[in-house]
Amino acid sequence: RGGCHVVKAFRFRADGVLDLRRRTRDAAQVRLAREEHAMRGAALAVERASDAIQTAEQDYDRVLRSARDAAEFERHRNWIEELRRRLQHARVQRDERARAVASAREHLRVADRDVGVLERLRERAMARHQLAERREEMKALDEFAALQFSRRLVAEGGLHDR
Repeated sequence: RGGCHVVKAFRFRADGVLDLRRRTRDAAQVRLAREEHAMRGAALAVERASDAIQTAEQDYDRVLRSARDAAEFERHRNWIEELRRRLQHARVQRDERARAVASAREHLRVADRDVGVLERLRERAMARHQLAERREEMKALDEFAALQFSRRLVAEGGLHDR
């Protein structure tokens, strides 16, 4: 065979797929971060809407004690109803954001799993490659040692019957 052993450089055939899956996972992480940010904003909007209702109801008590006409009562009551509608809308938005976060989290979990599967395959392929490399190195060393031994025998006059 010529005595020159060359092991090919390691190449994982699915590297392109692994790269694509990593980019998909990165995009899923970005999406999750955006959705979580949007959900925090929606939760803050609910909190502010609740605070606005509480303030309006406290003002309503003040208006009840000091109002001059029924129109002022009516305006304030209508304002509180509008604030309640806004609170309900804010809650719906928050719940939609929570569902979007759950969906993004699931996409990230799946993308992470897909990357992990390919990374484990890559590690196993690398281990097989390294084992093959070590075997080839050992084979080359054995052949070299056998060659050196046979040269020494020839130099000493050949094989002797002992």
